[in-house]
Amino acid sequence: MENNNVTRDSAILLQSFFKHLDRQMKVTKKNQQISVPRLSIIEYLIEEGPQSLKSLADYRKVRAATMSCLVACLVDDGLVLRANAKHDKRSKLFIVTNKGKTLADAQAEQDISVLEKAIENLTKQEQLMLKPSIQLLQKIVNYS
Repeated sequence: MENNNVTRDSAILLQSFFKHLDRQMKVTKKNQQISVPRLSIIEYLIEEGPQSLKSLADYRKVRAATMSCLVACLVDDGLVLRANAKHDKRSKLFIVTNKGKTLADAQAEQDISVLEKAIENLTKQEQLMLKPSIQLLQKIVNYS
């Protein structure tokens, strides 16, 4: 019975932590050059390579019409290219441009800088505990 209480208490603490982290990241990202949804599309294209509109919409869990508007803005800004798919000329694939990759890299570097400053405020002992703690959180998130 006591183990169930520890598990539940930990789950409640994690839920609160993730909500707080999400709010904190939104505040940090307010000063960036591109919206979070658009940046996440660019990052996804960098990680996964060229994608169709449908796969991008599935990834972001939005309707194709919504995704169409998002990628149109990215294309207009020169961050993403629209290209014909090799297997079907009517199908379009979206590919990150060098400008898009540069922007995503700059944003990632800014995020790392913010986190480094926060970590510097921890004691040496807390800093040593951080990596195994993050690995545990990754294990929990990957289980879900």
